[in-house]
Order: sequence, then C-alpha cells, then structure tokens
Amino acid sequence: MELNQYVGNKIKQFRLEKKLTQTQLADLLDTTKQTISRYEKGDRKANQDVLFALSDLFEKND
Repeated sequence: MELNQYVGNKIKQFRLEKKLTQTQLADLLDTTKQTISRYEKGDRKANQDVLFALSDLFEKND
C-alpha cells in the first residue's frame, strides 16, 4: 500500500471514529470537502501542517 493511501485510510478511520462528515472535517481544517476526499483516497498528499492539525484534532499526538 502506498503511503498516501495508508495515511488517507487513517484519516478516514479517525474521522469516522469522531463521527464527523468530510464537510465537517473540512470546516475544522479550513479546507474543502473535495480536499478531504482526495486525502482519504490517497490522491493528494497531506502536508505537515495538515498532519499536525489532524493529530491535534484526533488527539493522536503520542
């Protein structure tokens, strides 16, 4: 599995655990639903700032 796909799967998993829609997550990250969809499908690489924001949001900063 490619790294982008692995990260995308984790983003989707954590989003669903928090019971958030793609639109809700996009609003929290000040981005678009389409961008979240691309991250989750592995079509777009999440940059470091996005990964840190996701880590804080999902409380996965151990």
